Amino acid sequence: MQRGFTFIETVIAVAILGIAATLAMPAIGNFLAAHELNYAARNLAADIRYLQQLSINDPDNKADYKMFIQPNEYRITWYNATDPLNPMPEDTFKRVVLPASVLIVSPPQQLKFGSLGVPLSGTSILLQSTKGGYKYVKIAPITGRVRVDDTAGAE
Repeated sequence: MQRGFTFIETVIAVAILGIAATLAMPAIGNFLAAHELNYAARNLAADIRYLQQLSINDPDNKADYKMFIQPNEYRITWYNATDPLNPMPEDTFKRVVLPASVLIVSPPQQLKFGSLGVPLSGTSILLQSTKGGYKYVKIAPITGRVRVDDTAGAE
């Protein structure tokens, strides 16, 4: 009466599991890259909405809020414009570095919203994954609506 597994049965089972894990690795890498791309696009959209709210909540227009966008990072800056002859220097109060697998391919150099939350111009920001995926963060020109999309059409 045999109650266990032989050594050969155990080796074969481990070999089959190893082959299955090897075949699953590319799928896991693609999943992680797609997740990082989606995460980066949604965070960028949320930070653009935050910049929009900062501009709206400054009724006296004494501060100037901008977002500077580069291929691997973006920064939200402000400067105090209370004294036009002696403005305070720009101060970065939020800096976000994108994951290594995500790049901003077609960024505007900077984003700025007016006191009503309307952008100076509508735009579309293209984020690309190193695995080939794309996400678009779109800002409507008149309403300032910010959304994430998979296609490149106009807002």
